[in-house]
Amino acid sequence: MSKSIAILTSSRADFGIYLPLLNLLKKDASFDLKLIVFGTHLSKLHGHTVDEIMAEGFNADYKLFAEITNNRKEDIANNYAEYTQLFSNFWANHTFDLVLALGDRFEMAAAVLAGIPYNVKFGHLHAGETTLGAIDNIYRHCITLASSICFTSTQMYSDRVHQLVEETVPVINVGALSIDGLEKLELPSKEDLAQQFKLDFSKPLIMVVFHPETVESNKNEYYILEVLKAIELMPEYAFAINMPNADTGADIIRKAILGFKNKHSDNQSISVIEHFGKRNYFACLKHANLLIGNSSSGIIEAASFNKYVLNMGDRQKGRAKSGNTKDCSIDCNEIIIATKTLLKLETYQGQNIYQRQGSTAKLILSYIKSFE
Repeated sequence: MSKSIAILTSSRADFGIYLPLLNLLKKDASFDLKLIVFGTHLSKLHGHTVDEIMAEGFNADYKLFAEITNNRKEDIANNYAEYTQLFSNFWANHTFDLVLALGDRFEMAAAVLAGIPYNVKFGHLHAGETTLGAIDNIYRHCITLASSICFTSTQMYSDRVHQLVEETVPVINVGALSIDGLEKLELPSKEDLAQQFKLDFSKPLIMVVFHPETVESNKNEYYILEVLKAIELMPEYAFAINMPNADTGADIIRKAILGFKNKHSDNQSISVIEHFGKRNYFACLKHANLLIGNSSSGIIEAASFNKYVLNMGDRQKGRAKSGNTKDCSIDCNEIIIATKTLLKLETYQGQNIYQRQGSTAKLILSYIKSFE
């Protein structure tokens, strides 16, 4: 009899990370795979990325949606409450042998915590990580505490999970799922990227991925303006600026970026991207000269593309980092100095501490098969 496995996916980010595991689960007849799709996947404002799930050959078996119209604190709190109610009703009427949750978003935490009274068995991927500049840190640990099995990306995070959970909960260091199979992934060419996203490769290209700091959210306007000021003062480079995730305060970041783009509408070296998609994002990371910002992709994935990363501020404070990462404060002058310093370095040849020998997806699959 097949084991029923459900995957909670709330955003473009977690679906891209899940993908290597999803492909294995789909091919394995011993699993009955269902996708529970919610969050920004179903939002037109955020690209309606449920379409990407379908394009990858998967079904959105269940859809639960609570519209979020703004990213103010009260909107996030209300949205959290709505998802708690939606998932309370869902868990009352659906059972699975195991439900996988990934990461630390607020709607993911709402989905998981709503399942506690129903004794839903959860498996948490990327458990134990720390991001002191984001309230997601709290959501992540809540998911871990509600889970029956935890998968971590480094031994340091396994040790942290052991401090949180009872000894009876399995904790397995499997590495980072997002970098599983990167060497086999077919990525678009530089020419394809330039045409589709209007990227300028005639200059050194810098990817910019900046999300709000949700602990000190009152400073986000100042932070993004410092980043944009630094970009403005480095005309010798081209920039691919990514829009932020739907976190608390993201609207401030979005508004500033769009205003900046309008101000520089005639500058072909500045591109603003609403949504790359996994393959295009990785292709841009491959062909870019540097990644700057405060995204987890810089911490986890960039080293696998031999790229240096300028990590700004405290959003990722506490995460384990490979040798390709340089930290700096969110100050215009410091950003400029650090950016130019990193661009002078030879290609990064060090290790990625999040990479395990063998396949992370296969390791997870083997533990899921034996999980009772």
